[in-house]
Amino acid sequence: MRWRASSRLRRFISVSRGLGRPVLLSAVAVALVACSGYAVSHHIGPRLSAHSYFVVREVRLSADTPHVEAAELAIRAGIYQGTSIWEVDVAAAERAIARLDWVKTVRVVRRFPDTVRIHIEERRPLAITRLVADPHLVAEDGTLYALPAGVPLPDLPWVTGWQSVASRGARASLIRRAVALADEAKRVGIGLSQIDCEADGSMTAYLEAPKVPVILGRGFTPAESLARLVLLLEHLTDGQRDSAQQIDLSFDRRAIVTTGGGRDVEHWVRSKRWEPGRG
Repeated sequence: MRWRASSRLRRFISVSRGLGRPVLLSAVAVALVACSGYAVSHHIGPRLSAHSYFVVREVRLSADTPHVEAAELAIRAGIYQGTSIWEVDVAAAERAIARLDWVKTVRVVRRFPDTVRIHIEERRPLAITRLVADPHLVAEDGTLYALPAGVPLPDLPWVTGWQSVASRGARASLIRRAVALADEAKRVGIGLSQIDCEADGSMTAYLEAPKVPVILGRGFTPAESLARLVLLLEHLTDGQRDSAQQIDLSFDRRAIVTTGGGRDVEHWVRSKRWEPGRG
């Protein structure tokens, strides 16, 4: 009995012959690539990734903080002894490290054949506050985070008063304004020991020298208010500084200095202009 191709197969052979040799070669090439890919992924790949040549031997940490070790971060990132560099999940490692409160940004990079680099940017603390019973650092964006283990309390102004505000959004707004004030004070060279927040948005900043409270109104802007304060302090005499009990900057373009005798001296102060006043 002689075998004869079915009509469907004969049509397929006819079409294939019509396509020509280039198409046939392309089909063969695609089949070979697919087979080789399967072989690499199912047979060669596992053996290659498990080879000792690709075992992670070094984790390098690039960070501006001295209070964390590369080994500690490696464990958090899921990199253990004997881990192949092929098994390091970069995205998962970055998510795990980013959950640390003091980490602002993180980038994990694999360097073949056996090195992992971890680049960390730490949050910049500008103030300290108390959350429940423990001191927390306050970053430039208003984020509160616990002091890392073994780190001494830095010399930064304390932010107080915001805890008594009922609204969560209002509390966050007060903290952000307070750290903006602390940041600007640091920039212009004014030392602050404490910033006390009021529910209406006004604040009292306590100077380190002279030790005088400075009242800031509800709508104050740190740059403008501290520019007036710098100008005021530059023009006060030593006697006026020593006798000052309070400085009120809550009024536009004015600074009212309360002296030890209860006398108020009002000065007209603009950001770049001084107009001494009288009590």
